[in-house]
Amino acid sequence: MGKFILLISRYDFAGSGHKIAEAVSLNSNHYVLPIITNPYLFPKNIRRTPSLYKQDDRGKIICYTGDPERIQSLVDKADIIHFKGDSVPTDDFIQGVVIPKDKPIIITTAGSFFRRGSSDVAMPKHKISEYLDVTDFRSCITPDLNYPEFKAQYIPHTIESFNNVWKNAKIPTIAHCKSMNNKKGTDQFLQATKILKDKGYKFYVDIIENVSHTESMQRKSEATIFFDEMSGCGWFGLSAIEAISMGIPTISYMSETALNQGNIKDIPVINCGNTAESLVECLKPLLMKDLYDISKKTFEYAQSTYSYEVVGKQWSDIYDSL
Repeated sequence: MGKFILLISRYDFAGSGHKIAEAVSLNSNHYVLPIITNPYLFPKNIRRTPSLYKQDDRGKIICYTGDPERIQSLVDKADIIHFKGDSVPTDDFIQGVVIPKDKPIIITTAGSFFRRGSSDVAMPKHKISEYLDVTDFRSCITPDLNYPEFKAQYIPHTIESFNNVWKNAKIPTIAHCKSMNNKKGTDQFLQATKILKDKGYKFYVDIIENVSHTESMQRKSEATIFFDEMSGCGWFGLSAIEAISMGIPTISYMSETALNQGNIKDIPVINCGNTAESLVECLKPLLMKDLYDISKKTFEYAQSTYSYEVVGKQWSDIYDSL
């Protein structure tokens, strides 16, 4: 018999929680309902369950009288409460709603407010022990967050569609999505591409920023190579996974710590190190050869790692175990 899981997130940036819910609901006998407590409009194409708090046409945050009672009824019916985000689960996580202490609690951490260390993308808000005290199962959406003391499991992002559109080009294009906070190593990337151009290498650079998600995906699909990031986290993000899902040869900095914490032995994403100089040395051979084999392995890896079927089965087994 399937279980009813309530997946609760404050914002669900990039819709990763929603995709977990879809992956499980479409590939198991469990039903996962995602609840986003706070309205967040980006990206606009992500399907979102009506939230407890809403934003009216003037941008004002509102809550209708019956909404807390509606959410409470869902909480009471749920077999498992699954929190997605970096906040510690609490019984008053949702204002006006009580989370019972007698239900299995899961936390899936996903970003900077959980990340440890001294990098610009590490801004932890809680001690790891605080999560251990109130959860029955813990997971991380990227392996750099899978700290041994967290006693968790690395379960990656999941995406719905895959389409190998990569094609070789006489003059290759290297695409990169610049982040709003400029923490992906864009400056080092531009420095590296200038060095290569000065050495006579011929290629185009496409910096993708301030565009719709649809346009971003289109421009990625036209890239010969995709550079994701060389940030302090030592792993790549959803933007890279989107490129991988289209068979685009992808490069990013992947730290030894993250590789070990995720128990990752074989991955076609190309490790470019975390300096402009190491990126130059990484790009040199890629700009001089046919990348067909790399593209093929990249696409196959995406299907076997990030698909709804694969990740949905992982989560289904975990829900069964609880």
